[in-house]
Amino acid sequence: METTLASQADDLHTIVTFLLVRGLIIAAVVVGLIALLIIVFLLVRRAGRLRKAKQMVRPIARAMGRRTGAVGAVSRYADRYLDEDARDARDRRR
Repeated sequence: METTLASQADDLHTIVTFLLVRGLIIAAVVVGLIALLIIVFLLVRRAGRLRKAKQMVRPIARAMGRRTGAVGAVSRYADRYLDEDARDARDRRR
């Protein structure tokens, strides 16, 4: 079976289309998760339970901070943020 230039172009077009659609789906999921996290944050903050939520998240951030890569970096940053927030709260109470 002999492949022609037209059939190779069709195959390339199919592959590029698949990769673009896959990238768009991944981007849509990431944007959706970010939007969901923002909504949850705003609801928790509005309900006045932000301090309690931070206390619940702190051990998780510490445990995840031991990992390598992007997850570990984000978790270490969150852990530092939560520790600074806890120190600020203690200073305000004094």
